[in-house]
Amino acid sequence: MIDERSLTAEAGTRATRYLGSVNMRRGFPDHAALDALFKFSEDLPDDGRPAEEGLALLDDVGSPGTVTSNGPRPSVERHARSRIGAYRKPQPVGLLSLF
Repeated sequence: MIDERSLTAEAGTRATRYLGSVNMRRGFPDHAALDALFKFSEDLPDDGRPAEEGLALLDDVGSPGTVTSNGPRPSVERHARSRIGAYRKPQPVGLLSLF
């Protein structure tokens, strides 16, 4: 069994590695990564599993099946800016303007 500090350190190491790989990852997972996600489709065990095993499963199987985005894409940003202009900012309503 691993202690909480070691588990947190392991999670931090895995998170740092994941973030460092964002620019090298595909925009969408491949078929093998998506198929691997079926490993999460299991009955819950009566006794659970060790925390370090669960963390490894989430990272080793789950991470390749994720979609990564580290900031807006230019077309999304342009679209968002064009939509912002479509909404008017509500004006404050005073009590007298209701009558």
